Amino acid sequence: MAQWKQRLLLWWRSQKQLDMHVGAGAGVDAGAGGAEGAGGGARVGLGPLLAACSGSVAFGFHVAAVNGCLGAMAGALGLAGAAQQGLVVSAVLLGAMGGSFVGGPLASVHGRRGALLLAALPLLAGPLLSASASSFGAMILGRLVAGAGIGLASTLVPLYVSEISPTACRGSRGSVVQVCICGGIVLALLANLALPGSWRAIFLLSALPGATLAAGMASCPESPQWLLGRGREAEAFAAAERLWGAEARAELGPHSGSFDGDDAAAPPERPRAGLLRDGVVLGGALFLLQQLSGINAIVYFSSDIFRAVGVPSEALASTVVGVVNLGGALLAVTFMDRFDRRGMLMRSWAAMGAAMAAMAWSASTLPATSPLGQAVAVCGTLVYILAFALGAGPMPALMVPELNRAADRDRAMTVAMGTHWASNVLVGQGFLAAVACAGVGPVYAGFAAVCFLAVAFVLCCVRETRGLSLQELEDAG
Repeated sequence: MAQWKQRLLLWWRSQKQLDMHVGAGAGVDAGAGGAEGAGGGARVGLGPLLAACSGSVAFGFHVAAVNGCLGAMAGALGLAGAAQQGLVVSAVLLGAMGGSFVGGPLASVHGRRGALLLAALPLLAGPLLSASASSFGAMILGRLVAGAGIGLASTLVPLYVSEISPTACRGSRGSVVQVCICGGIVLALLANLALPGSWRAIFLLSALPGATLAAGMASCPESPQWLLGRGREAEAFAAAERLWGAEARAELGPHSGSFDGDDAAAPPERPRAGLLRDGVVLGGALFLLQQLSGINAIVYFSSDIFRAVGVPSEALASTVVGVVNLGGALLAVTFMDRFDRRGMLMRSWAAMGAAMAAMAWSASTLPATSPLGQAVAVCGTLVYILAFALGAGPMPALMVPELNRAADRDRAMTVAMGTHWASNVLVGQGFLAAVACAGVGPVYAGFAAVCFLAVAFVLCCVRETRGLSLQELEDAG
C-alpha cells in the first residue's frame, strides 16, 4: 500500500511539471513567420505580450516550486506521510479547475486586461499564504488560492495574446506561453538548487511572477477586439494603434470603419454550424483529446523507464524530459506561422500515437529487462514528448480563440480550460487503477487509439486558421 501511495504522489508531482498545454500556448518571435508583414506594430506589441506571459511563468513556477522542497516542508509542518504530501501537491489542480471556470466570465465583464489584473491577486496571495503557513490546512489553502490564479491565467493569457497579436505572427506569439511555462519550471528548479530546503523563501519567490503580471498589465492596452465588441470604438482604435501601429485598421478588419464616424454595418450574425463545427464544442474536444492521449501517463512513467536503463535519479530523468519538452516548445515558436495549424496538429498526434503504440507493444510482449524493450521505452518516451510539444501541447490553446467568433471566445476558453483541468484530475485519479487492473500495455494501447482518433477528428472537424486575421476568420464562419 505504501508503494502505491508513493506512486500516486509521484504521479501528481510529475503531472504538474509537464502538463503544458495551457495551453496553453503562446509565442513571441518578432522576426519569425512574416513579422515584416505586420510592420512596426509587430514589435510595438511585445511589451503587452511579455507582461501577459508573466502569468504563464507563474503557472510553471507554482506547479514546480513545491517538488524540491516537499521533504523539508513535510518535516516543518508535520505532514502525515505521502497522503498529505500528495494533497499539498495536487491542491493546485483543484484550485486551477475552479479558477478556469470563472476566467471567461471575468474576461467578458472586466475585459481581458482587467481580468488578468484580477488573476494577479491569487497569484500573489497564494504564495504568501503558503510561505507563512504553520499547519497542513493553511498550506492547502495557500495552494488552492495559487491554483485558482493558475486556472485564471491558463484561460486568460492565450485569449489576450491571441487578440493583441498581429496576424502574421499570431501563431509564434501564441506559442510563447508554453515556453514561458517551461521557463517558470526551470526557475523553480534553480530556486530549489540555490535554496535547498528553504521552502518559505521559495514560496515568496513564487509571488514575483504574479507581481510582475500586476505591474505589467497596469500599463498595457485592453484588447481592441473586446473594446470593439462593447461598442467602444474610439478606445479600440487607440489600443490597436498602440499595439500594431500603422497596421491597426487592417488588423481590425473592414468593420472598423465607424472609427471615422461613418455608419459601417456591424458584421452579420452567422447561423451556428453543426455540433462538431461549433467552436465552443471544438475547443472542449481538443483539450479532452489532449488529456486522454496520455501525456501525463508518459511523464508519470518516465522516471521508471529511465531507471530501467541505468538512470537512478528521478531529478535527472525529469531534467531530460524537461529539456526535450522545452526544445520542442522552442521549435514550435518558429514553426507556428510557417506551417498549417491542422497539418502540425495531425502530425503531432500521429507521431504520439505511433510512439504510444510501440511502447504498448513493447510492454505487452517484451521482458522489461530486455535491451530492445528498454530502447523502445526510452525512445518512445522522448519521441512522444517531442511530438506533443510541437503540436498537441500548444496548438489547442492557440486555436480556440481562432475557431470562435468574438462573442463566443470568453465562453469557449472557459469550456476548453475547464475541460482541460477536469479531465486532468480525472486521468490523475483513474490512471493507476487502470494500470493495476489491465496492465501498462493495454492502457498505452488505449492512449494510442485516442491519438489516432484525434488525427481523424482534426481532419474532419477542424478548419485551417493560419494567415487569417481574427476578423477574417469570423467572417468566413
